[in-house]
Amino acid sequence: MAALNMALSTYPASAIRQDGSAIISALLTVAIVAIIAAGMLTRQSVMIRTVEAEQSRIQNSAALMAGLDASRMLLWDSRRKSRATHPGQAWAQPLGQSPSDRPEEGFHAQLEDQQGKFNLRNLLRNGQLEIGQLRSFERLCQMISISDVLCQSISQRVLGSYTRFSTPATGQVSGMFASGRETSSATRKPIPASLVTLRSLDDLQGMQGLSDQVLERLKLYVCILPANTWVNSNTASAEVLAAVVPGLSLPSAQTVVAERDRGQWFAYRLEIIARMQVPTQAADGLEIGVASEWFVFRGKARRDGRQASMEALLYVRDDSVPHVIWSRIGVWSRLRIALPALERLNPETPLLFVRLDRQGKTVESGLSNLLELKQGGALQPVEAFLHPLDSLLARIETPPLTASRVRSAALLAAQGLILGGSELMHIASSPRYSDGAVYLGWLPATALERLSRLLSQSRLSLRGLYPAPYGLPVPAPGQVSVVLRDEHWLLRHSAGQGGVHPRLTETPDAHLANGSELHRLDDKGTAGLETSAGLLLSGPSPGWSLHAGIGAAKVRTSGWTAAWVCCGLAVGVWALGLNLYAAREAARGQQLRAGMVQRVSQAFPHLPVILNPLQQARQQVAALESGSATGTDSGFEQLVKSAAGALPFLAGSVQRLTYSDGRLQLQLLPDNAQPAVDDTLQRSLAQVGLTASRDHLTWTLSQMSDQAADASASTPESDVE
Repeated sequence: MAALNMALSTYPASAIRQDGSAIISALLTVAIVAIIAAGMLTRQSVMIRTVEAEQSRIQNSAALMAGLDASRMLLWDSRRKSRATHPGQAWAQPLGQSPSDRPEEGFHAQLEDQQGKFNLRNLLRNGQLEIGQLRSFERLCQMISISDVLCQSISQRVLGSYTRFSTPATGQVSGMFASGRETSSATRKPIPASLVTLRSLDDLQGMQGLSDQVLERLKLYVCILPANTWVNSNTASAEVLAAVVPGLSLPSAQTVVAERDRGQWFAYRLEIIARMQVPTQAADGLEIGVASEWFVFRGKARRDGRQASMEALLYVRDDSVPHVIWSRIGVWSRLRIALPALERLNPETPLLFVRLDRQGKTVESGLSNLLELKQGGALQPVEAFLHPLDSLLARIETPPLTASRVRSAALLAAQGLILGGSELMHIASSPRYSDGAVYLGWLPATALERLSRLLSQSRLSLRGLYPAPYGLPVPAPGQVSVVLRDEHWLLRHSAGQGGVHPRLTETPDAHLANGSELHRLDDKGTAGLETSAGLLLSGPSPGWSLHAGIGAAKVRTSGWTAAWVCCGLAVGVWALGLNLYAAREAARGQQLRAGMVQRVSQAFPHLPVILNPLQQARQQVAALESGSATGTDSGFEQLVKSAAGALPFLAGSVQRLTYSDGRLQLQLLPDNAQPAVDDTLQRSLAQVGLTASRDHLTWTLSQMSDQAADASASTPESDVE
């Protein structure tokens, strides 16, 4: 113990404190670096997944475009081989390939003949209603169980999409003053289209009585094309043939179709009339043929769990490759997520999601998190559906009021429904419906701000925030859609009404439906992951959202800001230190160069300018060593050589040698005998071009030319002894 105390006494206390501070500083530095490194690695992994997703999207799009081009070639080849179009040709076969170990991935596509369906565009021809086509459409609707009211609504929707004329065409006008000329008041007057032109049957969504199931059934027999067309008897269904062929019953059409599908394709129009036993008087106006010009390409590509779909309309001409009239690549145009309870939400919390194309069809669904859902660097819009625990809903009734007053009434009613201070809640309300109902929803403002912040950190832009029931499909009239999620019943009564109820029994109580039929969508909870995501997130959104006002909320700074600020400060300090070090090294370099220039100028005074001292010194030394130097250097060498030859007594007697201004001064040792500088010595020196003078022990030698030049400039003092 005494030895320990002695050792400690010999070690200063200040040094101990300094070592402790250094250790703590080192630990803090390591911790900060570890936190920053972990954050950067996380960001890097997210960026890698983002790049992989973008690569998958590009590869899927390329596969779809390649499949579209291949389909065009198949159609063109089939048209060149045969004028008739039937399913026995190559174009009707599915396209695509999949890995053997992953059959769900790869590329899959199919061409569908649109002239095997009833074209709604045929209801109008040259701006006039075609009564015969309208009757055919009505017969088709009866055979496929479409109500008369819905059939009439669809017809009116189609007629309102195109320009019509108020009177029949010229030649059919009757009246006393109807001349048929353009100046006549009885000529046709155009009625402009009052509705948006239909591009596909999906544009009919939202019509009263047109549910998703009815729309899917309608797509099997009906289409909308840009021009009037005939029906292809080789690809049409029995229902379509029975609707467009006068006098052909559905059983007879089914018999004809059965024979046709066994390979007895129609090759000529006369064969159609004969086999279908069309009356002669109806054959001339029969809009039916054996070939098709309009096809729809539908393809899907899936790679690494990411899917893209494509739909295109093709028009086939006899003299060229089929034209692409329009194409749509449904690459996740709309993202929807089912949020967990907001108090448990973080960027890595698993959640259900779906991606919908422009027609509202699911192209991808599954389980992911906020970090993995973002694509690219830009903000991606997202529609979020709350967890049942956060879905607080209420219904009130108001008299007819303006929108602002309805909003005020809803806020006032919500204050009596909220437990606690309403100022801590974010309240949203729907518009007033025709039955006077207004639906309310509310959330804690802090939870809403936190949700907005998390989405912003994940590069997701909130497009809509809805209570959980509004993700369910809208039920048919007289039904209520029901799904079980996390021990809560989600009910959707209509497009605007929904409800959340805790699960108290194995099956939902009938009184929850308010007299309607409960339609269980999840098959008693046995639906798979993707099916559950599709059921919970595939319904049309209501006309109001809880995210109203979120943009005005203060979005706090990202949690990574401190780390990035530390990184920025570290980089700034490093850059400053690097610049200071570079400045010091540059100053030292300048000093070294100045010293080198000074030394070279002293060693080689004849150099007028020194730019690269090291290189110039090497050149001068090399010139001296090789004997090829010029100028003053050659005079020095010549003086030395000539003096050694003319004055042999100098050998071994020179104490000091000085060369300056073309003169060589030699200081001899004092104990050596020296000859007199007389005419004989001068003549011997003149023979080698030198002249000499002596001042005691110092001899001065110079070239004869230099001596003459000096004599012409000034009269030198004679040093001859």
